[in-house]
Amino acid sequence: MQKTVEKILFRVAGVTKYKKAVKEACNMIAEDNGIPEYSKYYGDLSAKEIREEVEEYGLKVFKYRDLDIFNIELIPETDNKYDPNAIKVLIFDNHIGYVPATVSKSIRKYFDDERYHFLIECEIKGGPYKEWDDYEEKVVTNNDLDVGFEIYLTIVDSSQKEVIQSESSEIIDDNIFNKEVTKTESIETKTTEAEHIEQNIVSDSVADIVNEINLSETSPKKKLPANKIIFSALYLFLVFFGVVGIPIAPFLAVPLTAWSLYKLYKLFRK
Repeated sequence: MQKTVEKILFRVAGVTKYKKAVKEACNMIAEDNGIPEYSKYYGDLSAKEIREEVEEYGLKVFKYRDLDIFNIELIPETDNKYDPNAIKVLIFDNHIGYVPATVSKSIRKYFDDERYHFLIECEIKGGPYKEWDDYEEKVVTNNDLDVGFEIYLTIVDSSQKEVIQSESSEIIDDNIFNKEVTKTESIETKTTEAEHIEQNIVSDSVADIVNEINLSETSPKKKLPANKIIFSALYLFLVFFGVVGIPIAPFLAVPLTAWSLYKLYKLFRK
């Protein structure tokens, strides 16, 4: 890939001084885009389509919209007595203006070296347009507007292509070598780790079995008193509930209290 040296966006200067050339250039641009002159451009839309856009969506439909510009040149004007760095802009051989002085001064040097190539993208800005008039309730056309040209310029150095390619190939080779070395080291490391883990598993398993046998032989079986604590709390609660309820419902509270005391007695006898 060629090395990009500059990327510049600018408006063509002095366009209003070349109105005839600008109009001719616009006609040729439209023709080059396959739009006949009788359509009056506007994206080659019908009157109905234009009305829909401007009335329903509140848009402005410009006369020179959506036109691709391919035949455009930047040519140094060496005999310009006002500016030795002047660069004129031509579209289909129509001189439509100049590169702004501040821009031409910075890029003029590239025109004298065959290594540098220019990639030019251009777009028409402004110009006549149609819009919806709410007062008159119809589409109106505004013609008294000048056309402008916006250029996106990319300057590339063609001599850098081979250098970049050779550097890229070296980087690719190094990456491949490094990846292979890394893969080999990774496989060896994984193998060693696997063997180590396997040995640990075997030794740990044997140790666990021996420990379990020793524990089963030497440790007495113990039962946790969790159930006893829970039931004790339950019976105590029932005793308290029964005693409190004797004045209210003795026919239920007395048997409940007696039964709870009996269960507590049996629980602590075990």
